[in-house]
Amino acid sequence: MKTVKLTCQNCGANLDVKDNIAFCSYCGAKLVIDDENRTTTHNYNYNYTHTKRDEARIRENERKEKVRLTELEYEERKDKRDNKIGLICGLGIPLFIILAILLGFGINKWTSQAQGKICAGYYDDYIGENYEAVVEQFEEMGFTNIVTVDLDDAGLAFWNDGKVKSVSIDGNDSFEDINYFYPDDKVIIKYH
Repeated sequence: MKTVKLTCQNCGANLDVKDNIAFCSYCGAKLVIDDENRTTTHNYNYNYTHTKRDEARIRENERKEKVRLTELEYEERKDKRDNKIGLICGLGIPLFIILAILLGFGINKWTSQAQGKICAGYYDDYIGENYEAVVEQFEEMGFTNIVTVDLDDAGLAFWNDGKVKSVSIDGNDSFEDINYFYPDDKVIIKYH
């Protein structure tokens, strides 16, 4: 008897032989060996069509997964871009408004000063002060039309005597740092 090396015709792996049946432990193929005619009958357990369908499904699932990953990457880039735009708008608009307000005040101050107007500050800073000191401050600022009114209501409250009760400029008795007046606007200082 002649010794022959048996290899699987399906995958090329070595075959295990037992009772005239060769078995491929790699792909599962079975071969029946007939010594009389020296013919070999192939009986594959390996379902070629079924495997090809499985491979096609795997490739299709891989393709779908790649498409989904591409979509997720696109959405992530879009979200990052939208977040940047939102951040710019979220910070930019309020900053623009603040800048516009500050520029508006600056322009108001610049144009008012260019027109020869004077800022008298905040009206409440003068309340309760000595009226003579307040008159002096307004004169130093450049106001020329200053009128004082003695309310003569101090009476027994001597500690209020000569203290400013109200100040109005051109009829405005609640002026602030943003208000500007002409030097010849009428300033009325009422005191106790």
